[in-house]
Order: sequence, then structure tokens, then C-alpha cells
Amino acid sequence: MKLRVLYLSIILLSFVIVQIHGHAQDVKWKGTIEEEDGVKVIINPNEPLYGEIEFLLEQDLSIGNEEDENYLFYKARGIQVDNKGMIYVLDSGNHRIQKFDHYGNYVQTIGRQGQGPGEFTMPSNLQIDIETGHIYVNDFMKLEVFDSEGKHLQKIKLTTPFPNILVTFIMFGI
Repeated sequence: MKLRVLYLSIILLSFVIVQIHGHAQDVKWKGTIEEEDGVKVIINPNEPLYGEIEFLLEQDLSIGNEEDENYLFYKARGIQVDNKGMIYVLDSGNHRIQKFDHYGNYVQTIGRQGQGPGEFTMPSNLQIDIETGHIYVNDFMKLEVFDSEGKHLQKIKLTTPFPNILVTFIMFGI
């Protein structure tokens, strides 16, 4: 949650700076439009309209290591962070959830491919209930529920192939 707020703050601040910088200048397009053989040709000047805009990006967190399969993802479909800063990645191609600490270190794998309790056939979405720490995974016509330690709690069969809305109803008791 903190990382999400940080990223949104950085994006918002960058947008505001660009807007202030752009409005502070008297901006007028310096290009020309000419006609050559009946075709309009736009000639732009070499310098950018708003001057050079430079973004300095700094890496905050990296999850990954090519030599450890716990860090390799095939069709990562959802990333969630719980209230303890643990990071959960739904790796739908590998039918699992990978759990990492707030430094990006691997902690555990939750679930696997199969049809039994806590196993996935087509996982498509991941949600975490911040209050209980429960992990909800949409798996086509069912919803798999785990606690924050990865213990399977229950399977909820769904009657609709569009379970994303139902997850919200179930999580928040609507």
C-alpha cells in the first residue's frame, strides 16, 4: 500500500511540475507548413516546444533473479501488498502466488496447478482483504481463499464467469 501511494505521489508530482513548467513559458509553435507539389508538409524546428524535459528515475524495489525460479513469472496478473508490507504476485501461467517481503526477497509459494483445495486451474485475479489478511483468488468459476500465511481456508463456487465483482461483494459483505 505504501509503495502504491509513493508511486502515485511521484507521478502526480511529475505531472504538476511539467504543467507548471509548461505554463510558465510563453509557448508558441515555431514550425511552418509549406505546400510541395500539392502536398502539405509540416516542418518542425530542431528544438522541442517546451524545452528539454528530464526525468530522473531511481529504482525503489526490484523483485527478480534469473537464476531462481521463485522469481520467474509467466503471465503475472496481479500484484497486491498487505498491511504488513508483504508483496503477493499472482503468476497465472505457473498457477501460483509468489509472496515476497518488503525488500523483494522470496518468502513462499501459495497454491499450485490442480483441481483440489487451494489449487488453481485458471487464476485470473488477486485481492487481499486488508483487515483480515485473507487472500482471494479468482479461478474461473470458483474463488479460492487463503489466510496471510498461505493456508487454504475455503473454496467458494461461483455461478457466473465474471467473478471480479463478486469478490468485492464477498470481501466487504455487500
